[in-house]
Amino acid sequence: MVEAYGKKGQLLEARMLFDRMPSRSLVSWTTMVAAYALNGHCLEALEVFGEMVMGDLWPDDVVFGGVLVACTHAGLVEQCRSYFVSMLLDYGIRASVEHYGCLIDVFARTGQLKSAEDLIRNMPFCEDQNLWNSLLGACKLQEDMKQGMRVLPELNPDDSSAYVLVSNLCKARA
Repeated sequence: MVEAYGKKGQLLEARMLFDRMPSRSLVSWTTMVAAYALNGHCLEALEVFGEMVMGDLWPDDVVFGGVLVACTHAGLVEQCRSYFVSMLLDYGIRASVEHYGCLIDVFARTGQLKSAEDLIRNMPFCEDQNLWNSLLGACKLQEDMKQGMRVLPELNPDDSSAYVLVSNLCKARA
C-alpha cells in the first residue's frame, strides 16, 4: 500500500501507513525513500534514508539507487557524490550503471559536463551508449557545443537517436 500511495503521489497517506508499521523491513524503507525521491521530495527521501541507517538497517544497492535519484533531482552534487562514495567504501556495494548514471546526470544537470564525461570514461565496466546520449542531450541544454563535439566520436553510428541529438545540439547553437 505504501508503494501504491507513493506511485500516485499521495505521500502523506504513504507516510502515515509507513509510520504505523509495527516493524519495517529494508523493502518498506526502500519503498518510502523511492516514493519521496520520485515525487520530487528529495530532502524527505534523504531524511528517511538517514532514519533507516540510524535504525541499524544495512542499506543495499536498491535503496542507494533511490537516494542517488533524490540527490540528482534536487541538483545536490556533493551529497550525490558523498552517498555514492559511501555506498562503495562504507557498505561495500558495487555500483551499477544506474548508480553511475545518477552521478553523471547530476553533473550534467549542474553544468559539470567535463566531470560527467570523465566519469563515463572511467567507469569500471563498458561504457553505456545511453549515458553518452544523455551527456550529449545535456550539452544541448547547457548550450555547450565544444563539449558536445567531444562526445560525438563516442556515439553509436547505427543509433538514429544520436543523430537527432546532434541535430538538436547544432540547432541550439544556430
